Amino acid sequence: MNMKKLFSILIMAIAFCTNAKAQQVQYPFGAASFPTVTVTSKVTAQAISVSNSLTYIDLGTIDTNKVLTVAATANYSVKKGAMLFIKATSDGVARSLTPSTGFTGVVLTGTISKTKVMQFIYDGAHFIECATPIQIN
Repeated sequence: MNMKKLFSILIMAIAFCTNAKAQQVQYPFGAASFPTVTVTSKVTAQAISVSNSLTYIDLGTIDTNKVLTVAATANYSVKKGAMLFIKATSDGVARSLTPSTGFTGVVLTGTISKTKVMQFIYDGAHFIECATPIQIN
């Protein structure tokens, strides 16, 4: 009888630990997400996957494409109210950033050699632009 109880407790502990490792601790109780993306001269579309309630994406310098289209998907754990920040820098030409699938917002028109940040809030279906893009330099 004691062996059965011990075995049951062991199985529950293993199941709990395995399940706990699969879950990400969401912001504000865990760290914000900083996914790495690479924008090169051959990229005209950038997919973004959001899995946290606060995500910051640095697209770096948009160099040879006049327009970069950004599409986002949110995984099952992302709740309404999640925030997404996207930072992009234009090179020697004013570049544009177009929110696409998964977004509701307007085209960000860049400024030569300047960096802008966009902010979005998740409504359960789309990331909605909630402020005019801010130039930070």
